[in-house]
Amino acid sequence: EALEHGLAINLSGGYHHAKPAQGEGFCVYADAAIAVAVLRQQALISETDRIIYVDTDAHQGNGVSHAFMHDNRAFLFDIFNARAYPQNDVAARERLDCEIGITRNWTDREYMLELENRLPGFLDSVCQSPVGLAIYNAGTDIFAGDPLGGLNISAATIRERDLYVVSELRKRQIPTIMLLSGGYTKQSFQLVADSVSGLLEKEGY
Repeated sequence: EALEHGLAINLSGGYHHAKPAQGEGFCVYADAAIAVAVLRQQALISETDRIIYVDTDAHQGNGVSHAFMHDNRAFLFDIFNARAYPQNDVAARERLDCEIGITRNWTDREYMLELENRLPGFLDSVCQSPVGLAIYNAGTDIFAGDPLGGLNISAATIRERDLYVVSELRKRQIPTIMLLSGGYTKQSFQLVADSVSGLLEKEGY
């Protein structure tokens, strides 16, 4: 779907803690890495194409780091709560190509400014060679009051974040898959609905 239409949204997935040989952190299998492997195997993307992975879930996607540990075609961007699980997985953090570890509660504006300052340059650098696919892991557990996320971001800023990240990928004509990942409040479904409806409206649906 993403390769044909430019954007696909999976109302599940984003199992970013699962490692190649085991599940972890509510994540049973490494869906992002499996998707990339299948697309390469079926020649839907080139073996030499670069892969972009952007993770804005409150928790660092350590499983994705381990899955692509020795794959220099995959480029990983992760903004996360550095005080939260899996804070002790040093190897996973070292694998990141762009790491933004949040060590205190940022305001909405601080969060978006950091994203806006760091993401475009990362994407431009990776896009110097052909990119076959982007995977965007859009966790809503950065929401204020989420019991596991430990951050303090508003609903409006989560929607702004999602529209911004997808827009940055789409304007570079990168086929993009959006996954939903974590979110542990009663408001999580509404946060997802707001982002998805905003994206569909922007795409002209």
